[in-house]
Amino acid sequence: MNLFSQQAYFQNKFSELHFQFYDKVDSTNEKCKEMCRNDECKNWVVVANAQSRGRGRYGRTWESQAKNIYISFSIKNPFVNDIVTLNFYLGVMLYRAVIHSFPEIEKNLTLKWPNDLYFNDKKLAGILIENVDNELRWIVVGMGINVYASANEIPDIATSLAIEGVREESMRTKVISCLLEEVYTRTTVEDYRELFWKYSGKTQNGVYSYTKGNKIYRGVLQCLHDDGSVTICDVEGQKIHIVV
Repeated sequence: MNLFSQQAYFQNKFSELHFQFYDKVDSTNEKCKEMCRNDECKNWVVVANAQSRGRGRYGRTWESQAKNIYISFSIKNPFVNDIVTLNFYLGVMLYRAVIHSFPEIEKNLTLKWPNDLYFNDKKLAGILIENVDNELRWIVVGMGINVYASANEIPDIATSLAIEGVREESMRTKVISCLLEEVYTRTTVEDYRELFWKYSGKTQNGVYSYTKGNKIYRGVLQCLHDDGSVTICDVEGQKIHIVV
């Protein structure tokens, strides 16, 4: 289902939010930051069917297809002086949104440090956090979630809900709705570091890839430190400390 047909649904359900829907944009994050600069006191949500210059960590870019979720939203930073907790918090929100949408796949999902969501050993979703102002009062959060993409449309290291057998009507609408509920309506303050560790269980028992500088290490997650860094044990038995 085309997300354009769901605009009224989202606006009615989340009347306090301000939505912008696009068929294709360069980057939902850039569009959302533009909205914030024009009126930073609003909670903006930008959704696109596709984006031509989506970005990830380390400045990576990619051409995004019209079969997935490309969403960016602005929020008043709940952790202005604690970027580490903010990172954990957003990872937990993403994990919960997918689990609440499709509880049958919970056993296969895991958060992977620093802020990716994996289905077993393949990437399902990622997060990009950017500042709106120098004081970090408002931030823009971009999320990309593979939904309907087929195996020949995404890299071998990635997967999608459809590839993993999740086939329901309006999957994108369902996930976006759950995500916005988690971010904008949840009021309980929790220990997000502890929850991130809990939801990253598979990476504590399996070998995953981690980037340190220009080098990629394959290893098992050993420890999630209070400062947001991690220690992994690589395939050669060497312990490696990695900072975001």
